[in-house]
Amino acid sequence: MDFLKIVLTVALFVAAPTWAGDLTGSQNNAVRSAEQYLSMAGFSRSGLIDQLSSDAGDGYEISDATVAVDSLNIDWNQEAVKSAKQYLSIVRESRFRTR
Repeated sequence: MDFLKIVLTVALFVAAPTWAGDLTGSQNNAVRSAEQYLSMAGFSRSGLIDQLSSDAGDGYEISDATVAVDSLNIDWNQEAVKSAKQYLSIVRESRFRTR
């Protein structure tokens, strides 16, 4: 997870800022982190909030993570499809390795 945090941190500094209307600095940072996570993997709303607020993720306050996620226009059905495809890919790989 430390490698992922480093990659995401570098990506956040390189990426153009995404400033939303009346969000605080921490909430804006959480928006950028959420966008980076969504670009790499499929998430549910609660899964993305958990990732943003967990110690293994970015450690944002749950309230800031929630506001950030809710400020984005996310197609949760599309995220579910992306997540399912990732899961199936992992299952296929693990089946192949065990044979």
